[in-house]
Amino acid sequence: MTGSWKLTLPSLMPVMESVSWQIPLLEEEPHTASESPSTPSPHPPKYWTDASTTLQQVGPQPPGLRSNCPIYPIVRLSARECEYLYMICGNRPLVQDFRGSRVVGGKDAEPGNWPWTVSIQEEIAKEYFHLCGGVILNPLWVLTAAHCFKDIGNEYFSWRLVFGANQLSQMGTKVQIRTITEKIQHEKYDPETESNDIALLKLNKPIIFDDYTQPACLPAKQAILSKMDDCYIAGWGVIEEGSTEASDILQEAPVNLIPVERCNSPTWYNGALGNYNLCAGYEQGGIDSCQGDSGGPLMCKNHKTKFYAVVGITSWGSGCGQKQNPGIYTSTQFYLEWIFKHLNDEKKPAPKSLKMKAAKKIWPKLAEKLGKAGKKTN
Repeated sequence: MTGSWKLTLPSLMPVMESVSWQIPLLEEEPHTASESPSTPSPHPPKYWTDASTTLQQVGPQPPGLRSNCPIYPIVRLSARECEYLYMICGNRPLVQDFRGSRVVGGKDAEPGNWPWTVSIQEEIAKEYFHLCGGVILNPLWVLTAAHCFKDIGNEYFSWRLVFGANQLSQMGTKVQIRTITEKIQHEKYDPETESNDIALLKLNKPIIFDDYTQPACLPAKQAILSKMDDCYIAGWGVIEEGSTEASDILQEAPVNLIPVERCNSPTWYNGALGNYNLCAGYEQGGIDSCQGDSGGPLMCKNHKTKFYAVVGITSWGSGCGQKQNPGIYTSTQFYLEWIFKHLNDEKKPAPKSLKMKAAKKIWPKLAEKLGKAGKKTN
């Protein structure tokens, strides 16, 4: 990964399909008196099902305990209860204590490092090739860049989306593959300026969250992005400018958020960015997203917290890794209302069925069980 445009050539399913999925927003949790200010917060983020209601928060996990549910090993849970816990956004079950390397240039990501990252692949002569990245919002929806679909008509109906992959040539048994049934592109997307470069993709059937596939958090509307000082990009894009071959293994690289005002200065992008953009990389260049990383995530957090939020979607740039030409990203925070609107428009009616009643009953029982388990560990 080193923009030119960043584009390169069970059992719970019935219940999940009846749920009206929306988007997860990351709310920072305050430190408790027993926590050191320099220690990442152990509290998981809250998963927002609408603008004002959250699922009950699950408490911190004591080390050394194991059960049948990787995300919550304190107590033995049923498969359905574990599935509900997996709805917490920003969860990375395989990552215990992430300390990415601070080096110039990207490196291979470990499996499960960024479980909300999606490979969008086009079909050419009965073979599939990585085209763009995407971000998981919930079991039925993926967020990506609108320019990935420029001048292709309805060809995307033959594409596929790959979830839970790390190495595309050897995807393994945990990978889930879906197709696109609907694309919602921002109605004011401008291919000339790349303004409003954002799109939603609806899947043909829900994905299942596990160790390798998880929903991303998006930053809350009131979040102050400038305070987020720990940022990463990830994608299968080309690893050097001028290359036409996508990376086989997911690449990750640390970047810095750069004030839009600086990126709009005359010797940088000379006013080409809007208030809907973010700018990330390094003034001297070296680390950047590139062709094929489009639609993929820019993830940030405060170094004192644990959970990343996807604050940007890879959009465009001038070259790859060039001095004073960092990557430009579509701000997810700017488009929260747009995302909410379209997911609300598409949600299914909530029928008074046994499935919905079961879905509504399971969370209180689960919360009670986890509360009792937490008391036993204190």
